[in-house]
Amino acid sequence: MEDKKVRTYEINGETVSIDVLHSLAKLTGFQENVPDIDDFIHDPYYLGKSLGDTLYPIWKEAAREVFPTPYHSPVGEIVLSGGIGLGKSTFALLVSMYDLCKLLCLKNPHQYYGLVESTVISIALVNATQKLAKGVLWSQFEDWVANSPFFKSKVLVTKGKQKGKTYFINNIDISVGSRGENFLGQATIGAIFSEINDMTVVGGQAEDNLDTIAVRRASRFATSNREIFGHIVLDSSSKGNRSFLDARIEEKRKKGVKDFIIFSYTHWQAKWHTGAYSGKMFKVYAGDEYVDPFIVDETNEYRLATVKSPERIIDVPVEHWEAFHFNILKALRDLAGVSTFSTFSFISSAQTINEVFNQPNPVQQEMIELDFFNKDQTLDKFIDIKKLAYINSSPRFIHIDLGIKSDSTGMSCSYFKGFDTREIYDPITGKKSIDQVPLFVTEWCMEIRAVPGHEVPIYKIQDFIVTARDLGYPIAMITTDGYQSTNLRQNLMLKGFTTDLVSVDRTKDPYNNLRNIILEGRLQAPNLEKLKREVRDLEENDKKFDHPDSQEGSKDILDSLCGSIWTCSTNLNKSAGAQNIQNLDTSIRMMSRTGSTNMFKRFENKLLGASR
Repeated sequence: MEDKKVRTYEINGETVSIDVLHSLAKLTGFQENVPDIDDFIHDPYYLGKSLGDTLYPIWKEAAREVFPTPYHSPVGEIVLSGGIGLGKSTFALLVSMYDLCKLLCLKNPHQYYGLVESTVISIALVNATQKLAKGVLWSQFEDWVANSPFFKSKVLVTKGKQKGKTYFINNIDISVGSRGENFLGQATIGAIFSEINDMTVVGGQAEDNLDTIAVRRASRFATSNREIFGHIVLDSSSKGNRSFLDARIEEKRKKGVKDFIIFSYTHWQAKWHTGAYSGKMFKVYAGDEYVDPFIVDETNEYRLATVKSPERIIDVPVEHWEAFHFNILKALRDLAGVSTFSTFSFISSAQTINEVFNQPNPVQQEMIELDFFNKDQTLDKFIDIKKLAYINSSPRFIHIDLGIKSDSTGMSCSYFKGFDTREIYDPITGKKSIDQVPLFVTEWCMEIRAVPGHEVPIYKIQDFIVTARDLGYPIAMITTDGYQSTNLRQNLMLKGFTTDLVSVDRTKDPYNNLRNIILEGRLQAPNLEKLKREVRDLEENDKKFDHPDSQEGSKDILDSLCGSIWTCSTNLNKSAGAQNIQNLDTSIRMMSRTGSTNMFKRFENKLLGASR
């Protein structure tokens, strides 16, 4: 019978057998041998029943790069990006489970790291909300433990109805949460930040969470002069613009920090081993700050010589031609896993901006300067609000971004126009469906400034809104930002208006919503040069969207438009009239017979559920 080949490793130019590594590890504090990463993936005693041959080859290679030997990893931070549906979350959990395996193989992990015995050593599963944190990753973790004799043997024994303090022996735990404070009192040795680019429930959530855990990890473990058996894994699909991960990587590279590794794959890289690709390719330019993405063919191949970022030319398998032809932006993001716009800009395409912001603004002046003491000067003299009420009876949503002295006050009004039937192509499955998407109109925008030396007369804004309603203008809701706006909202509420506090800067959701609506051509808005300039100049930083620090820009009008669209789109039950609801109900019944219900179900729950 042929002897099994002994696995060896190259360490500092020398060949070392795994038996030697195990013997050295026993001398440093291990009581059990740590399996090689390939054995950990394939052996049924570890994760073979859950992973084995189902793990894509790219992730097996990535795992060998992260863990070149069972007892050493050259990096502390792992960034997972690229296309969607490629198994990034599975790989993240694999990394953390292998780290957990090492901890459980130690005789005394607390002594190993110089910690008090009562300290809980944990690996954190972090997501934008508690519900998400307790969702997919936790369920997958429990399944893997249940299928692994090794991990099951380390689960803390439950006595009667009294369960142990931690999930595993030796005070080792898996903790879940959405905020840094969820992990107070624990020695967090590693963490998975799932979809970290989407951690925008509160301003700065991603940065705060990561900093809190990274600092705690370093303070508890880095001082022991032992290798930290835990990784910070940052997992998120590529976004259409600059993301938290983009900013973090860029900052690290500027500082020359090399403690991280990036794994970012396209769909075809991840699935090439399946034999689904012929090897024939076509070229796509992924776009830049000045040029929209485009497919390269014989009619425009000459454009490649003029592009400013030739590194953004990618080769794509012909099998994905239809997906890129149908929706190049979605295909670049979901299949190629690349950002489709410049690193910083909100929307870089001048063509897109001009196509959306193309309506006449019914406000007679681009900037209205109000005199606080001149009571004859009223806002209703700058717009024929009665005419607008007569033309269209859709419920209006007004958002006011107050600026008292030096800043402008922006005020915008939007309404829900109806639904548009569109053919939707899923680049992942290759399936087409017919869905309905909501359309919006920003009817007017105002920029208001105070006469130099005065403050903006807020009472005139209030009077204008009351006058508009008295003239038949159908106002559904008035929203304001938080700055000095409480009194205005309270006064309007006393006069019978529905009001709310809406900040477009507290999270990125309102601006992400606006960007999607603009890019999908679902908005008609006024053709105001200052407004379009605010759109062009807007940049995305770690916490919010803002104008460049190097410029004295503004976004007062854009903030008011964004708030107006956000309120309208999140209150579709108030936006859609009885006829719209009836039409939607009919459409849902029709489309259910064709098998396309994804988008309809969402709107049915929101609209029809509210009306029944």
